[in-house]
Amino acid sequence: MVFIYLHIFTMFLAVALSVGSELVLHRVAATENVAAIRTIFAAAKPLEKAIPMAYGIGFLLGIVAAIVASFNLLAPWLLISYVLFIVTSVLGGRVIGGWAEKVEQAAAQNQGDTPSAELKAVLHDKRATQGIIANLVAIALIIAMMVFKPFGV
Repeated sequence: MVFIYLHIFTMFLAVALSVGSELVLHRVAATENVAAIRTIFAAAKPLEKAIPMAYGIGFLLGIVAAIVASFNLLAPWLLISYVLFIVTSVLGGRVIGGWAEKVEQAAAQNQGDTPSAELKAVLHDKRATQGIIANLVAIALIIAMMVFKPFGV
């Protein structure tokens, strides 16, 4: 039971860190305030390491919890969860994280307080917004898999 609790706690922490950061970064980007973008994106930089670590630890605790609770590691709801976890990892690392990196680079190269055309283009890249939405849907589906355990335990 303790491993299930630790798994849930760690995954909630990882989601809070990642989704909270994503939302704040997007709100700051929407202001087009170059100084704020430089400051907030730089302040969020340490989370680039903490977020994947939290998800990784949560995943490992989930495997341990499943073994201790005698769940079938190949149960359909777990297999679906594994795939969704990979999807969220790619979305977080490549799409959302890639966008944040591009914004940070473009803001660092921006001259003055008015956003350049390059910075504006990166700030308003729809793929990043779509990535956040897709990530939230995938997280909601993972939670549904964990709660309802469809297709048998």
